[in-house]
Amino acid sequence: MVYIVGGAITTVVLTPLLGPAILGMAGFGSAAAAIQIPNVVAGSMFAGAQAAGATGVIPAIGYAISGGVGAGAVAIVKVAYNTTY
Repeated sequence: MVYIVGGAITTVVLTPLLGPAILGMAGFGSAAAAIQIPNVVAGSMFAGAQAAGATGVIPAIGYAISGGVGAGAVAIVKVAYNTTY
């Protein structure tokens, strides 16, 4: 259990440092905003990723998602190595 919490905390701490760069590499940001379709719903996950990639500001939901990804990744590794929590 400690490893899962540690994984979640680590990803939440790294989100403001690596999040904008990762979103930019994934194609989100100002260049993609210039060519996106005009009917993107405001407040959607795509719009949020675009804004975060362009401005470098990660919304609160981004931290929640990164914490979940970190916890899930650690849990998968723990199960793969068949160790106890």
